[in-house]
Amino acid sequence: MSKGKKREGGILSQFKKEVGAEFQKAKSDISADLQDAKNDLKDNISEMKSDLLTAKSAMSDAFSRIFGTPVTEDSPELLLEIRNLSVKYRTDEALIHAINDVSIGLAKGETLGVLGETGAGKTTLALSIMGLLPDQIGEVDHGEIFFEGNDLLCLPDSAIRKIRGEKISMVFQDPMASLNPLWPIGRQIAEALMLHNNEGKTTNEMEAIVDDMLRLVGIPPERKKEYPHQFSGGMKQRVVIAIALACTPKMLIADEPTTALDVTIQAQVLSMMQDLKERLGTS
Repeated sequence: MSKGKKREGGILSQFKKEVGAEFQKAKSDISADLQDAKNDLKDNISEMKSDLLTAKSAMSDAFSRIFGTPVTEDSPELLLEIRNLSVKYRTDEALIHAINDVSIGLAKGETLGVLGETGAGKTTLALSIMGLLPDQIGEVDHGEIFFEGNDLLCLPDSAIRKIRGEKISMVFQDPMASLNPLWPIGRQIAEALMLHNNEGKTTNEMEAIVDDMLRLVGIPPERKKEYPHQFSGGMKQRVVIAIALACTPKMLIADEPTTALDVTIQAQVLSMMQDLKERLGTS
C-alpha cells in the first residue's frame, strides 16, 4: 500500500472518530433535553390538575351560592324553594320561553345572587315569586314555588296579597317608576303599613315607624313630606328600600336595585342593604 493511501485511510479513520464522537454528544444532549422536557411536562400536568381541582371547587361553591345547596338532613330550613319553574310569555307574534326548569333554594337569613345577562329571565323569576306576571301575557308553564312550606302558585289572589309586602317585598330596578310622583314619600311608606296593619296600629304608631324607616335608610324624617322629584336617584332608591322593608318582611327581592345609579351610589346602596339585612334578619 502506498504512503498516499495510508494517509487517506488515517484521515478517514480520524474523521469517522470525530463524527462518531459528535454524534454521541448530540445524542446525549438530545436525550437530556427530552428528559428535561418530559419532566417539565409532568410538572405542568401536575399544576394543571391542581388548578382544575381548585377551579372545580370554586365553581361548586359558586353554584351553591347561586342556585342553593342541595337539601340534606343537615341543611338549614328553606324559606323559599323553587322546583323546576318554567315561565312563558304569549304575544301576538310569538311564544317566548323566559324561564326553563329553574330550581333554587333560599335558607332563612341567607343571601342568594342570581346571575345572568340581559333577557336571561332574572326579573321574570322575581315577578313569578311575587305573583306579578303581566296578566294575559305571562304565565307559569309548570313548576312549584314554596314559601314557608306553601306553594304560592296554588294560593288564591287574596292570600298572595297578604304575603306580598308583608312577608315578601321587592325593590325594583328603576326607583323613578316605583314611586308615585303625586304622593309625599312618607305617605308612600305608610301605605304599606296601612295595607298590612294586622296588629291594629294607630296613625301615630305608623308615623313613628315611617320615621324609623327613613332613619334606617339614612334619610332625615323631616323630609317625609317631600315629593320624589325633590330627591336624587340614590335617595329615591333609599325610599324604595324603606317602603320594601316597612313591614319587616322575611324575604327581600332586589331586582338590580343599583342599575340606574352611578358607581359611588351603587356601593353605598349595596352596603346599606347588607347592613339592613343583618339588622333585620331578612333573607
